[in-house]
Amino acid sequence: MKLSDQHSPEGSCIILIGNKTDIEEWSVTEEQGQALADQYNIPFFLTSAKTGSNITEAFTKMAQMLKVKVESDCNFNGKNLHGKSVKLQ
Repeated sequence: MKLSDQHSPEGSCIILIGNKTDIEEWSVTEEQGQALADQYNIPFFLTSAKTGSNITEAFTKMAQMLKVKVESDCNFNGKNLHGKSVKLQ
């Protein structure tokens, strides 16, 4: 993804979110959003900040992705960058 490649470090966790699902007219269809997410092999969520729809699910997915990334990082040895032990739950 061009924008994320320019503005985020390599290996960043990325999810695609279509927001404002509470309004009737959308700029992008659900199918277009899902197709883009499929193209980049990233999760896709339709959300509404107004109604709260899928907000928790999107943040939960991002937290799960970050946990997996930290646990699988070849440099992760149970310590944070300051050498203190950490335990992921």
